[in-house]
Amino acid sequence: MSALRNIAKSVAYGVAGALAPLVLRSLSGPRLVVLTYHRVLPVGHPARAYEQPGMIVSPETLAMNIRVLRQHFELLHIEDWVDRVHTGTPLPRLACALTFDDGWRDNYDHAFPVLQAAQAPATIYLVSDLVGTARGYWPTRLARLLCQAWHSDDIALVQTFAKQCPAVTVPLKVAPGSEIAAADAVLDALKPHYSDAHLSAAVTSALGDRVASEPVDLMDWKQVAEMEQSGLLRFGSHTRTHTRLRAGIDAALLNKEVDGSLADLSARLQRPVTGFCYPNGDYSPEAVQRVRAGYAYATTVNAGWVNPASNRHLLDRLGITDAVAASPSGLFARVTLSLLANPRAT
Repeated sequence: MSALRNIAKSVAYGVAGALAPLVLRSLSGPRLVVLTYHRVLPVGHPARAYEQPGMIVSPETLAMNIRVLRQHFELLHIEDWVDRVHTGTPLPRLACALTFDDGWRDNYDHAFPVLQAAQAPATIYLVSDLVGTARGYWPTRLARLLCQAWHSDDIALVQTFAKQCPAVTVPLKVAPGSEIAAADAVLDALKPHYSDAHLSAAVTSALGDRVASEPVDLMDWKQVAEMEQSGLLRFGSHTRTHTRLRAGIDAALLNKEVDGSLADLSARLQRPVTGFCYPNGDYSPEAVQRVRAGYAYATTVNAGWVNPASNRHLLDRLGITDAVAASPSGLFARVTLSLLANPRAT
């Protein structure tokens, strides 16, 4: 059954990719598609050995995406679309905004040169407490811990972590070559049971003295300033610590993550901070209300397009990875299938 589903999905993507240029030319506007990128890693980069595949594009994929998108869309800052809607300024028939979540160092090393060469505008959502630090995100840190431990048969290291998260079964060994897929499954299983703070602390505790040798995954303020000065990159908030803003979150913590991040970024950046991005796509009514009070717009991970009537504090986006957008037809299919599946944007 799984094989049949994969075949059907492949056929659907092929048809959608082939028909996409015709569909896009036939659309009336205005409409906006917001694309979500995370890590930009060259083929062969060491981080590809442990990073979740759903987080990665290569620099070549990013450059191709920009070339292809420009055939049908006006590329603009998401902030400018929101401002035009608010002021009643005419909008493009079809527009596209590029966004990058988390503030990865590779966005500076590998995405920034591509964006400069193409003169393509983009927005990066920063986690303000982590910029310029050696601390990273628990999913990447844990995936790295597990993949390296499984590869070297370091069962004790896996056990040390697993004891701190007993609600989830963490395999002590996996078949060679399946490490990334196995780590991906563990991450997904952990998220419903434990907070970000608990999981981050569990990784740190398991690593012990090895924490000091963890690579620096995130960009620093000097790199942020250089990117901002280019005029191509703008920055928004992704909270202070990448805490998921789920229902039931303590009000004081919510204020710290949303308002505190705004204050942090406003003190560091030249441009006003107008945009917010919900970590992991999680939001509660209280979170949306808090965000609405301080930011002009906010983005989700809900797949779809945006139109002028869209809720500007719950804007849809499309996740882009090498797996779905490493070819023009794959990118076209990703964009058009989401439009057909989301009648709110029509």
